[in-house]
Amino acid sequence: MKRTVTIILLLISVCSSLFAAYPDRGYRGFVEQNIEVGWETRYYDGSSTFALWGLSTSHGYQFSPHFFLGAGVMFQIGSGNVMRRLELPLFVHARTDWKLGKHPVFGDLRVGGTFMGRDMKGGEDKLQITPSVGYRWDWGRRTCANISIGVGLHGCDDSGWRTHFTWHPMPLLRFGIEF
Repeated sequence: MKRTVTIILLLISVCSSLFAAYPDRGYRGFVEQNIEVGWETRYYDGSSTFALWGLSTSHGYQFSPHFFLGAGVMFQIGSGNVMRRLELPLFVHARTDWKLGKHPVFGDLRVGGTFMGRDMKGGEDKLQITPSVGYRWDWGRRTCANISIGVGLHGCDDSGWRTHFTWHPMPLLRFGIEF
């Protein structure tokens, strides 16, 4: 009987800690890893698929239980012949946290630009907008795990001409921790 009660109490404590509380006011930081997948079709050698891997950190202020604003930097590198060097996008990070029933969800928006060129379809990645939605798990105290899906919108100067600016959407998956 003691063993059964102990197991039940242990399960209740573990299950109750899976639901994250609303974040308080004050400092909030994130370290996250993301992957974006893209494809392009070229008339001279067919189509190709590529991926962008990134590690980002952002820091800012939680103004209310529902609104965070901060800034960050990402270290990003790509696969294949699309991108041949490290990229360092800087971004502004806005986030809103809500509960749907007992489930803590969030909406995330990052807007920024890249100051190092990228060989993406022959141009430079000038602007990045990455909206995403996700779920957060409470790990206790002020630490949580996050997972989200979204789309990375990359504004590129494709032709090398200053007047030819196009958007390239890429699905993304992001996971990380907040503190």
